[in-house]
Amino acid sequence: MTRISAFIALACLLTATAQADQIAVKNAGFEDPVQDVGGWSNDLPDWAGPTNAGDSFIEYIDTFHSEGNNHLGMAQGAEVSQDLGVPALPNTTYQMTVGVGRRNASFTVAGNLSTFGLYVGADALDGGTLLANASVDASLIAADLMFEDYSLTYTTGDTVPAGNLFVSLSSTGVNRAHFDNIRIATVPEPASFGLAVMGLLGLAARSRRR
Repeated sequence: MTRISAFIALACLLTATAQADQIAVKNAGFEDPVQDVGGWSNDLPDWAGPTNAGDSFIEYIDTFHSEGNNHLGMAQGAEVSQDLGVPALPNTTYQMTVGVGRRNASFTVAGNLSTFGLYVGADALDGGTLLANASVDASLIAADLMFEDYSLTYTTGDTVPAGNLFVSLSSTGVNRAHFDNIRIATVPEPASFGLAVMGLLGLAARSRRR
C-alpha cells in the first residue's frame, strides 16, 4: 500500500469510528432477572424504579420484545431511570434509541405516551435538567405484540449542566408503556472529526510531494 493510500484509509477509519461511540447502559435489554415465559418481576437491577414498586416490572411475554426475551413495562405515571455514570460533554451530539412496544388493545390504548429522554444531574421526577425527550403513541404501532425502534438526538453547546447523564423512561399518557433495548451513543460534531481528516489528508499531500 502506498503512503498516501495508507493516510486515506486511516482518514476513512477515523471518520467511520467518529460516527458512533456507545455509552454503556446496564441491563439495557432488561434480561436480568431471567424470566420464564409468562413470568414477571418488580425487581429492576441497575435501574431506579418508581416509589410504588408495583408500577414497574420486567416481564417475558412470548414474542413481545425488541431483543432477547424480556422487556420493561410500567403503569401510567411511572418513571424508570438510570445514572449512566458519565458527565454530559460540551459540543457533543447524543443519540438515544429505544424499542417501544404495543402490547394489545387493552393495555396500549389511544393516547398512550411512551416517553424517553436524557437528563443531567438526576432523572425527570427528581429534578434533573432535561436535554431532550420524545413521546410515542404506541397504539399507532402496526400490530399487537410488536416493538419498533424510535430515536432522538440532541447536540450540546459550549457549556453543559454539571452532573452525570441520566436516561429516563416513563408512561406519561394513558395506561401502560413498554420499553426494550435502550441504546445511547455520542457522535462528535462534524467539524471536529472533519478537521482531523483534513489534517491527515494534508499530511498525505505533503508526503506525496517529497
